[in-house]
This record gives sequence, structure tokens and C-alpha cells, in this order.
Amino acid sequence: MNILKSLLILICCVLSSTLSQAQEQEKPKVALVLSGGGALGIAHIPTLQKLDSLGIVPDLIVGTSMGSIVGALYSVGYTGDEIAAISKSADWDALFSGKSAITSVSNEEKSEFGRYSIGFEVIDKKPKPVIAILNDQNLRDFFGQLTFPVYNITKFDDYPIPFRAMATDIVNGQQVVLDQGSLTTAMRASMSIPGVFKPVDYENTLLVDGGVLNNFPVDIAKKLGADIIIGSEVSGGLQTKDQLGSLENLLFQTGMLSSNLLVAKHKKECDILLDHVPNLKYTPGDFDKSNIIYEEGKKAVKDNEDLLVALAKKLKPFKQRSHAMPVQKKHVTLDTIVYKGISKNNLRLVTTRSGLKEKEEYTVEEAENHINRILGTNLFNSISANPIIDGDKTGLEIIAVEKAHNQVKLAAHFDDFRGVGLLVNYTGRNIIGSSSRFLVTLDIAEQPKFKVQYQKIYGENKNWWFRSELFGQKLDQDIYIRGEAADEMNYKYLQFDNEINRNINTLKSYVGIGLNYQLTSLTPDADPEIINNILNIVDYKFNTTEVYGHYIYNTINQVFYPTDGLYLEAKIGRALANNAELNFYDNTLNEDQSGHTNGFTKFRVNFKKVQNFNNKLSLILGADMAFTFLDKMKNSDLSFQDIGYGANYYLGGNLKRPRKDDLVFYGLLEDELPVTQFMGLDIALQYEFLNKLFFTPHLNIATVGFGNFKDYSKDAFSPNAEWQDSLDPSSLVSVGTKLSYNSMIGPIDLDFTWVNSTEKFRLFFGIGIPLGE
Repeated sequence: MNILKSLLILICCVLSSTLSQAQEQEKPKVALVLSGGGALGIAHIPTLQKLDSLGIVPDLIVGTSMGSIVGALYSVGYTGDEIAAISKSADWDALFSGKSAITSVSNEEKSEFGRYSIGFEVIDKKPKPVIAILNDQNLRDFFGQLTFPVYNITKFDDYPIPFRAMATDIVNGQQVVLDQGSLTTAMRASMSIPGVFKPVDYENTLLVDGGVLNNFPVDIAKKLGADIIIGSEVSGGLQTKDQLGSLENLLFQTGMLSSNLLVAKHKKECDILLDHVPNLKYTPGDFDKSNIIYEEGKKAVKDNEDLLVALAKKLKPFKQRSHAMPVQKKHVTLDTIVYKGISKNNLRLVTTRSGLKEKEEYTVEEAENHINRILGTNLFNSISANPIIDGDKTGLEIIAVEKAHNQVKLAAHFDDFRGVGLLVNYTGRNIIGSSSRFLVTLDIAEQPKFKVQYQKIYGENKNWWFRSELFGQKLDQDIYIRGEAADEMNYKYLQFDNEINRNINTLKSYVGIGLNYQLTSLTPDADPEIINNILNIVDYKFNTTEVYGHYIYNTINQVFYPTDGLYLEAKIGRALANNAELNFYDNTLNEDQSGHTNGFTKFRVNFKKVQNFNNKLSLILGADMAFTFLDKMKNSDLSFQDIGYGANYYLGGNLKRPRKDDLVFYGLLEDELPVTQFMGLDIALQYEFLNKLFFTPHLNIATVGFGNFKDYSKDAFSPNAEWQDSLDPSSLVSVGTKLSYNSMIGPIDLDFTWVNSTEKFRLFFGIGIPLGE
């Protein structure tokens, strides 16, 4: 009896197991296919949210381009709601700009960062054309953070939902189905639109956007055994003649032509098709309309709700996959770090600047910050990082694409004071020693400028750097008396500056000492033999050699139109030697002068704080002090106060200039006001009322002096004189507003400012990127 009972129990268990297995085998395999479509791919997200709410978990996800981004996140365990939140919080402009933030750029590279509009790499004596509009560094970082929970899973079938990303082998003209390796690389390759993003290196070939050959890969899902296909399509296939009116749409259709021919066929093969195209009003490039596109994506979901509910009921008897994010420790120990693509000349600098060390723990954010420090050296076009998994050990492979040793960069500029100019820059990396940079910049203009610079980083930890720079300019400089242009002078200026600096924080602050030589020369624009000038001069020369020390702290987040950060510079300098020569046309009015002036010490502090209140409004506060402490005159000295024009602080203009003692002051023309003493405050509200369009009201208040600090300090806080026609301490006030556009070729500024004492409003218009400090 016991034997019979046991046998019956065994038979029941076998039958139950067999029935269970049969049920699992009979469960239809559900695939979710997401098409490419750029920003329009955000319309896929409501589909994911609806699947979550109905309890439908796909057995396979296949995606192309933006569909692969959304699909990859869903496959690794993000919910539809979480992906929607990621989409809404993402800074799409920053992600697709490809530009590193200046806050992640090393101190010694900040002065040249973002100063040019166009760049070429010179390889084999030929300029290499730019093959992509956008750099992908920010996207790689973004994807790397999001996919960290599956960093140690190399097979896409092992994700909570198996995943495939479509890419195109542009070398062999074949579609590629990515099913293993780095998920970040797969996502990046799948959306690599030709001519927009750089192709992705992959197994001795190059991958571009999967949409080139298969933008809606329903056929791949069928080949992988899908029984039921849910398709979400946003591209629409071929667009009509009327829709091809824009260059963007024309290029997109041209690049995806063969793929788009398949879309209609693949739509018919879907069991449930969410066709978003009739509901979408924007283009693949409209990421700034992502919230609207997301809302538009809900319409097709609502139209297909009955079919999705019916599918949920059909699948209810079957066991669904567990759709949850893998749990990872917050910190990962890097057992090994491998660098690839980095030359011997740069390797030491890279390893010291990154700060990554083996056998230490890092969060993904910490590791990414360390890697971005490598990019901050400005030696690389891109940096990518892939995990190395070896049993229970974890490592990091850092792959770099170095910039060419020789680079050429261009930028154009115009303003209604200096006229038109074209910047042509040559930059050579490691051509004069390792960890070095040599550059020559010419400002080809009616009022030309040039800069030649050599820089080298050295020391055991690469925290020391030496820079030697020669700067010169030839300008038509108006001399102002009582607010009116009295004479136009040919102004020549030469500056030879040498400094040794020590980084305190490689990205934020440094301290250093320097030796600076300056030569200023003035000659009248009109020949004194024909028209004598009001100053009666034939020529003026002043040269000085100064030793100085300085400290700089800089966390300003953008070169132009910053929205956050702090800048502080303190500098003290002592003149070692100074000589003046002044020749007059009529010696009965003035006697020629030649010799040394009395010595001087200069002290300057510049402070700027940018505080962001929201995504659109920023408060800019500034304070500047610049003092000259004059030595007592000896019998042999000439008066610095009378003829020290060449060593003064020059006020005016809207942008910082290469001359070390130039100070910005809105409303004054560039270098309009030479002073020996200055204290100023400025306040501005920068409001971005439309994308990249800014409205900035500003107020500048200052007191200026033209003599010794002792005389200035008596009346510095209660000046009574007029700055145009007095040598006594004077007040200087300007108030105005600026309308700006942050264009691809640089800032476009229209400034309208009133300046006290002149009782005039002054208009300034500038466009492009001038030669900067």
C-alpha cells in the first residue's frame, strides 16, 4: 500500500512538473521593437509605462538609434516612469554639444579653451576634415552612469530582459546586431548618425547608426523567435516632398533612405503597432521639445489600449520575467587599470592627472570625475572607459583617442570699435618636449594682434607648469579729453610674460611667480608736419620690467555667458626697471624727456561670483581693485604720474583682453581710460529668455585715480571730480543693458549703456571670438 501511494505521489509530481514546463514552453515570446528617430524616440516612453501598468514584461527588446537608448535602459531594469524622469531631467543641449565643461579643464589649458569656432587636425601635412558635427564625450559619460548596474554583465541575454541594438558596419555595408560587450558602446554605436557623430571603433571596423540599414528592426525580432511583436514606430519611413523643405529633414532622409523603404513592410509584421508618426509635430533634432514629444507619445498608446489590455489577459496565466534592476554595491574596487591609445609623451601626465589608483574603491561618479580630468588636459578627442571582469576581480580599461600633434584653429570676429578680424591658430603638442604645448595665434585684421606661447608641464606629479608668452598688437587708439576723441594715435604694444606656476587643485586653483616685460609706443596717426596733434607729441615710448606673484581660483562654468562659479585673482608686482622717452613736435611748448621714472609697486584683486537661481536667471557680482604705489621721486627721475601712460591700468570694453593690466568696464570704449588707481563694483542679471538668447541689464560703479595711492585714498569713497577732465579722484558710473546670442561662431552682443559725465548713451555691437587672455 505504501509502495502504491509513493508511486502515485511520484506520478503526480512528474505530471505537475511536465505540465508546468509545457505551460512555460507554450508561453508566447513577446518582443518589443523600438524604431530610431532622434528626439522623436522619446515618444516610445509612454509605451513602456503602459506595459508596466498592465504587467506585460517583454521577452526581448530590439532597438535602433534612440530606440536602442530607451530599450537598453528598459532591458536593464529601469521602469517606464524612471526613464521618463531621466528624459525630463536630461540636459540635452549639454549632452549633444559634446563640449567639456571648462570646470573640468586643467588650469594651464583654460586660457585657450573654447576660443575658436573651427578646428582641424594636421596629419601627414594635410588638414584632416571634421567628419562629425558633435563630439560624443558627454553622451558616453551619461550612458556610463545609467548602465552602471549591469557593468559586470557582458552578455545582453543576461539582462532582466534580453536586448539587441542595431548598428551599421559602414566599412562592409552590413547591418550588425549587437548582443554582447559594453552596453554603453552598443548604445553609442546604434545612434551614431553619419556626419553628426563620429563612427564607433568595433572589432576592426566602424559602426554608425543602425537606422542606415534597418531603422525599425521587426525582422530581427522574428528571426530571434518572437511570437508576438509590439512595435513602436516614430520615424514614419519616407517623408513627403512638402516635409523635405528643411535641410535637416533632407539629410536625415538621405542617410536613412534604404532603411526607410523597409519601414512600411515591417509595420505590417507587427501584432500591435503603435504608430506615433501622425501625432508627432516636431523633427528628430528637437530635443528641446522633449516634454511635448513625450505627451504626443501617449496618443498612440491610448489608441491601442484595447489591444494591449487583451495581450495582458492572454499572458496572465504565464509566469512573467522579473523586471528589476540588478543590485550593485555603491563602491567598486579597481583591481587593475589599463590605459590604451595614450602615447609615451602623454602617459605620465595622464596617470598623475587622473588620480585613479589600483586597489582603491570608487563610485561611478567618482571614477567618471577622475576620467574627465584626463579629458581636461585637452590632449584627447575622446575618452571611454570599459569594465574588465575577471572572475571576482574588476578592472577598468581607459581608451583614449589622442588629438593630432599639429592642429589649426580658426575664429572670426567683428566689433564697431576695432573692426573685422580673423584668428588663425597653430597649436603643436609635444613637439618641443613631452607634456608641452607651442602655439602661434595671428589676428589678421586692420588692427592686427599676435600671440606666441610655449608651455610645459613638469614635476613628479605634473603639478608644476612653465609658460612663456609673447603678445603684440598694433591699434588705432583714440586719446580722450573731456569725453571726446582728441587725437588718434598709432598704438603699438609688446608684452613678454614668463611665469612658473604650481597647481593647488589641477582644475580650480594655482599660485605662481612671473617676470613681465612691457613696451608701449605711441605715434600720431597724422603727420605732425602737416597737422599737429593737441598733445604736441612726435612719439612716446615706455618700457617696464616687472616681477610678480599671483594666485588664481576659478570655477566659472562657461567661457561665455556663465551661469555658475567663482573667479578670484590676486596679483602683486614690483617694477625692476622702467624707462620713458617722449619727443615733442614744438619744443617751445614742451621739452623732450628721456630716462627713468620713479619706481612703483602694483597690486590688483579681481573677484567675480555667478549665482544661478534657476535654469534661466543668473546673478553676476563683481568687485575689482587695482592700485599703483609710487616711489618717491629722485632728482634723476621723470614723473610716472606725468608720463607713465604705458604702465597704467586701462579701463573699457566688454571682454577681457590679453594685456595683463586691462580691466573690463561697460560703456567705456576699449582701453579708453588709463588710470593708476581703481576700485569698482558691478552687478548684472543674466536672463536667458529664449534658448541661447540673453537679456542682461548691468550696473558698474567705480572710483578712479590718476596719481599716487596716498592721494587717491583720501577721496576714494567721496570723489567729487569728473573723470574726463580732472586728475583728482573721480566717480565712474555706467548703467545699461545687453542683448546677446550665444551662436556657433561665438558671442553676438548688442550693448546700450549710459556713462556718467559724458551724459551719453553708447552703443556697442560685437560678434565672434576675439583674441583672448
